[in-house]
Amino acid sequence: MTVRAVADALSRVLRKGLHARVIRNEDVILDLFKEEASAKGDDSRWASALMAEREITGILTEFGTNRRGDAARELFGTALHTRGLRLGERRAMASVSLDITERSFVRAWEDDIILDVAVELYRRCVLDSSDIDPHIGED
Repeated sequence: MTVRAVADALSRVLRKGLHARVIRNEDVILDLFKEEASAKGDDSRWASALMAEREITGILTEFGTNRRGDAARELFGTALHTRGLRLGERRAMASVSLDITERSFVRAWEDDIILDVAVELYRRCVLDSSDIDPHIGED
């Protein structure tokens, strides 16, 4: 598993927003939480998806209350006013937070935000605390 695989899975999740019902269809993300869910006595896809949703929401919260953090939460649909909105609407809101056009957001910001979330998720779930540089390329 690589950071790129996690980022690609997050990109697919974004289409409908960050919800356990969407995450449960992404094996790459579920695999990150399978062991923890099993240790808690529930190795179902739902348990792993709920754990993933909680962890990703926490990562997005830790981005802070700055413009970039607000844009990240709007993109993923975790900001209160973005729950249930389509991806295009969430992108538009994120671009407003950064005071740029939606096209500029998609071209210059969206992939970086997704990759930042993927790196942190990978770091928390895969790497030992002694590792500092995640493998971003292919397996």
